[in-house]
Amino acid sequence: MVENTVVALLNEDFRGEHAAIVHYLTHAWTVAALYGPAIEAIARDEMRHMKWLGHSIVALGGVPDLTVPELPAAVPLEDALRADIEAEQEAIRQYEDHRARIADAGVKSLLTRIMVDEQDHLRQFEAFYAVSAPSAGEDPTESPRSEAVQRLEQLVAIEYREILRYLFQSFITSHAAIVGLTAEDHAVEEMRHLDWVASALVQTGGTIDWSRPVTDRESAVYESLRARLDGDPTWAAVFRRIHERERLQTEAADVPQWTVGSLRGEDTRWTS
Repeated sequence: MVENTVVALLNEDFRGEHAAIVHYLTHAWTVAALYGPAIEAIARDEMRHMKWLGHSIVALGGVPDLTVPELPAAVPLEDALRADIEAEQEAIRQYEDHRARIADAGVKSLLTRIMVDEQDHLRQFEAFYAVSAPSAGEDPTESPRSEAVQRLEQLVAIEYREILRYLFQSFITSHAAIVGLTAEDHAVEEMRHLDWVASALVQTGGTIDWSRPVTDRESAVYESLRARLDGDPTWAAVFRRIHERERLQTEAADVPQWTVGSLRGEDTRWTS
């Protein structure tokens, strides 16, 4: 099989992992908050799969497709878990098909490794479904959409775009000794920020919209929110937490050594 065909198959898997991350995090923060920590852990596994696939695509001369997935519909807990079960079943079927069609031993080994996680995810979602009960996030009611809530929704979209930007930079440049995985580290930090902001947003009655247009700079949104929510101890803690981490990221932008891990478990190190 020619490499561009392998790249196409891996990009299909890559898009599937991206969609799974968006769906699982949305469910974890909203309708399936009852199982939030466990589903977030599953989403982190999917992030690792996305990383492996992204680097594999670049190694084969391709470009990872970071198109924003469709936002999952707001549904009751039972329906959400059923959809997650079906998503895992489809992912396993697709990986089995792609593994059979790809001859490269390294890529086949990677897909086999990913399938181990997907089968475990399926078992977890089936267990959640078997004992599912209404959670605090189920059947949300309409609440007044203050300007602060709307700004928080904008901030979720901004943090998400930052994650995609850093991930793309990491996939494309991490094969160069002079860059390494610094961009990936940034993406991990932005993921933490997204988690904090999205969790707070849902508590205020806001909604998560991954495809929301970004019209303002991140710093401007934060400043606007700080002005509106000054004095609220919960929000003050969130903003202080993010501000401190942003400062540390800026200070650590240039480091003396980078490590790039290969798919086969070996590390290639460069020093400046």
